Amino acid sequence: GKVVKLRLTGKDGATISYLATATTDASGKVKVPWVVGLLGQGNYPIKATFAGTDSLNAAAADGNLFVSKGITAFDLGTISCGPYKNEPGSGWCSILISLKRTVDSTNVFGDIKLEVTSAGKTTSKTLKASTTSHSFPLLGASPWKVKVQFDGNVAYQSASKEQTFSRP
Repeated sequence: GKVVKLRLTGKDGATISYLATATTDASGKVKVPWVVGLLGQGNYPIKATFAGTDSLNAAAADGNLFVSKGITAFDLGTISCGPYKNEPGSGWCSILISLKRTVDSTNVFGDIKLEVTSAGKTTSKTLKASTTSHSFPLLGASPWKVKVQFDGNVAYQSASKEQTFSRP
């Protein structure tokens, strides 16, 4: 086999990464498994180069990689409730909020807008992108209408979900 270099170029013309140096198979082709990082949506030029040998001329070929934004969805999990400091009364309830990539359920970092409505009163909060899962306390009386929104970013499409939770 012969050695071929593959290079991916960014939208601004700068080299993003050398994908690989690979060796051709019996039919002169290379296959390179590669996991795409967080690239923005768009076309990315790929260049394959062969340096040549004593008996073969150098060669190069250009191709294109199209990247589309990943599809995301929310997992609101189930409601968890318990007593407050072992005292009688309403206690606490919370839900776990996760934003995931739908193709493989990988967690996605991103700011999440949260609205919780209970007894006609709505509380809003932005959960920061520093973690992929958020435990959020449900205040006020059951039931709670929970609405979450991710506005998307360079790599992921927006997502939203609305669900009503009741104390078990």
